[in-house]
Amino acid sequence: MDPLVSGQAHHNKHKTKTPPTTIKPANFSHQPTFGVTSSSPSRSIAAESTQPSYRVSTDDPTPAAHNFEHRESTQSEHPASCSCAHCKNSVVKTVFAVLIVAIILILGVIGGIYIDREIILKSKVNTEQTRVNDAAVDAFVESDLIAKVSYLSMANSEEQPAYTSSYRVSNYEGIFTRFLDNTFNDADRLGVAVHSLMDEYQPADNSPYENFPEYIPAARVKERFISIFGTEPNIVPSNYCPGYIYDSSTDVFYVTKKCGNAATNPDLAYKSDVSVDGDTATVRLRIGSVITKDTEEPGIYNDITASDTKTRIKTPEQFESDEAMNAFMIDENNYGDFTEYIVTFSKNSNGDYTLNNVSKA
Repeated sequence: MDPLVSGQAHHNKHKTKTPPTTIKPANFSHQPTFGVTSSSPSRSIAAESTQPSYRVSTDDPTPAAHNFEHRESTQSEHPASCSCAHCKNSVVKTVFAVLIVAIILILGVIGGIYIDREIILKSKVNTEQTRVNDAAVDAFVESDLIAKVSYLSMANSEEQPAYTSSYRVSNYEGIFTRFLDNTFNDADRLGVAVHSLMDEYQPADNSPYENFPEYIPAARVKERFISIFGTEPNIVPSNYCPGYIYDSSTDVFYVTKKCGNAATNPDLAYKSDVSVDGDTATVRLRIGSVITKDTEEPGIYNDITASDTKTRIKTPEQFESDEAMNAFMIDENNYGDFTEYIVTFSKNSNGDYTLNNVSKA
């Protein structure tokens, strides 16, 4: 036999007796490498093929397995680590931002409380100041109104304060009676203005009028007249006592404080209330009179007007003496027994309250 053929047959004979080799697929979940196993773990074979031969072993991982392992490691370890660090930084930044916002809010609240407190304090101060100012204005208006009612009632400022609640009316020639009856005339009004300035009278050393030893400047009378009545005075002669004489050459009023025809029966007045409502002010008066025993029906009366409504409310027998009856006054304890009159004033463009009217309540 040809030795060449014989050698090939020998080779094929041994080849068929080699145990079969099995290749296990790689277990990617537990074993990233794969290899070739045989009945003899230490045996390796070379496959006959036109392709390049590879040595596959269970001990050495293949490049594919290595690459897979690397990718898995890169995806499962490094990204997790980076993501964790990023989360930490993000949390720190968030906490920091929250703290800043909280601090700003706290400062804002504190600042707001302080500002509100300052506003409230200033508001209280302004309110209190306004109240004080209003009270001062009210007190001034009230005293002004009471004074004007005293002038209208011809109260003698030298004998008694014009601002007292209870006082006696100097009802000269029935001027105050005409005022209450709304029958005032120009001479009555001018007489009220002149008489209200009695405490400003000045001695007239060379008075041309024998019974008028004092004088008052006409400008002062005009000023007082306007403050009471709100208009310019109409200068007319006086026909009652105490009277006045106007001298146009010197522009003064010559006056006297004495008069023999003054009323002998004292008339009484009591200021029970003063109120101001915007441009209107009112003064409530209680009016009465004392009639002495030398008249027909002596006693205390609840009015002074000539109307039939005047009623005697007390007789002389109700007093211990004539002096006690003559000293009677209307006060806070008895004013309800007397006739009430309402004197109304209106505020003019100058801010002064001037006489509007008078009426029974």
